[in-house]
Formats: sequence, structure tokens, C-alpha cells
Amino acid sequence: MPFKIFVLIALVIFQAYDFYKDYKNDYSNKRFGKAFLVLRLVFICLTGYYVVEDFIEGRREKEIVALRGQFGNQKDAISEYPTLRLGGINSTGNVHAVTFGDVVDPINISKEENQIQLNAYIRDSKGDPYATIIGRNWEITNPVGIEYNNDECGLEIMTGGRVIFQLDLVEDTAIVNGMICSQYGNGFFMYNHLTSGFPKLNGTQRFILPADIDITPIFKYPRVSFLGVRAKAN
Repeated sequence: MPFKIFVLIALVIFQAYDFYKDYKNDYSNKRFGKAFLVLRLVFICLTGYYVVEDFIEGRREKEIVALRGQFGNQKDAISEYPTLRLGGINSTGNVHAVTFGDVVDPINISKEENQIQLNAYIRDSKGDPYATIIGRNWEITNPVGIEYNNDECGLEIMTGGRVIFQLDLVEDTAIVNGMICSQYGNGFFMYNHLTSGFPKLNGTQRFILPADIDITPIFKYPRVSFLGVRAKAN
């Protein structure tokens, strides 16, 4: 793909130079020559267009199937203590982590170089991880049975048409909704000041989704059609 683009760009440059040379020297006073040069100019423009379109489409295809990515650089000022908002409730003081007594906290927030940094191990109701966020990099480690979407400041994961994890970085606040589990599988589901706890699951079921809490998606789906497109706020 990069070699193809390089060849096409080189072709456009050579054609443009040729066009300029011919226009100046050979065909400036010949009607047929001018018509020929116009056709060459159209060809150059079309070639350039397809080079750019091919490059953009190639990047888009890679982003659609990507299982890892990076949040963009935040231009908003970050306060001394970034805020972790869980289900609509802000952490207070210097409380920057959700903990269940695990060896590794499920979510931890900090600041580095004026950017929010997150360490998050996103687990299903059995305690098995299916996604991680390290610093400003995210990765879907087990895509079976889930769909997801993302942009420069958000990541959302769904299963069966329902949101199970949602992160949105807004100024100095990391807004988190959905399922937070320990490595042992116990945890809670939270959204809009509502919280529902659950015990560890056994068997093949991966997610416990409470009937009384339904998170509003922040992205449109499917990802293949709406990569990075936000849903309109109600």
C-alpha cells in the first residue's frame, strides 16, 4: 500500500512538471496542443484525487478493525488532581482509584505532562479481562461477543446492544460508566447515580446486566459504518 501511493504521487509530480514544460514551450499557441494539455491536466487531477482517496480509505479500513488505539492529545487545562467520575459521582480529594483489594486496581487515574493518564483493567462478570487502558493507550484483548467504538477522547464497549463500559475524557475529568469488576469477578454496574452490585458468575455467561440500569450510548453503531461518530445527546 505505501509503495503504491509513492508510485502514484511520483506519477502526479512528473505529469505536472511535464504539463508545465509543454505549456510553456510547445503548445502555447496551438489550439490542438492546448486541448491536449487540458486533457492531461484533468488526468493529473483525477490521479491525485484517487491517490488521496486510496490513502484515506486504507487508513479507515485499518482503524475499523484495530483492536488497539490511543486517545488524542488534550488541549484543555488539567487541574492538579484530575477527577474520576464513576456513574455520575465524582471522586473527592486525592481518591484516584477504584479498588476491591486486588493486586492491581481495576481503575486508577493520574496526571502526566498535563494529560489524564488511566490504568484500567476492564473485566467481565467472571473476572476475565476483555480490554485494558494503560496511560493513554487502549486495547481490546478479547473481542468475542462485544462491539466497540472510539474517538480521540472516548471508548465505548457494548454487548447485545447494551453498553457495558463507557469512558469519556472531558477537560480534567474521566467519566466512567458501566461494569467495574475485580479479578475475582465481583463488582458493580453504575450509571447516572445508580449502582447495582453482583456476585461472581460461573459457567459460560460473561456479563451480568441489571434490568433497571440501561446506559445511553455515546457512539453510533455499527463501527464499520460509524467509526468515531458520536450519537446525538438527548
